[in-house]
Amino acid sequence: MRRNCVSSGIDYSLEEWTHVAVTFNEGVIKLYINGSVEGEDEVASPLAGNEHSIKVAADSAGQNLFRGIIDEVRIYGRALTEDEIMQNMNAEGLAVKPEDNLVSLWSVVKTSE
Repeated sequence: MRRNCVSSGIDYSLEEWTHVAVTFNEGVIKLYINGSVEGEDEVASPLAGNEHSIKVAADSAGQNLFRGIIDEVRIYGRALTEDEIMQNMNAEGLAVKPEDNLVSLWSVVKTSE
């Protein structure tokens, strides 16, 4: 049974930012780490829908949780090209500062009323 997932054998460095992107296009899922394809597999196409929610940083059962900080999760309606993944990875000004965070901004708005 295909699990519709991809992984890599990379050991990640602690205390170091890592850019991760996954694409699915025409039955192929690719895992990009810092802009390079580090995992690729053929999967069922189209991906079968189910009643489960999307899991970010956990396996499909919601186990094996990632221990760290995840920032700027994006889900597109199409597979990005390698060039687009590199552009996103190298973009400046995307990091969210606490004062730009919607929750922080809302708390400032509410306390200033």
